Amino acid sequence: MTPNVPLTILVLTGVGAPALLFALLGIAALGNRSPSEAVTGRLTALTMTLSLAVFLAALVLNLAGSRM
Repeated sequence: MTPNVPLTILVLTGVGAPALLFALLGIAALGNRSPSEAVTGRLTALTMTLSLAVFLAALVLNLAGSRM
């Protein structure tokens, strides 16, 4: 496995998590089944925290790889 594969997976996860949330909320709204504001807030907070953590891990991995 090359060093770029984990970095690619991390970046795709960081971008994909909010995109998936956006799609799920959009589909729910189109079906007139929107979740409550509390549920939407929790999901958004969880998704953004996950995305931040993954992007920070990708940054650390990229910096560690460039030092070698």
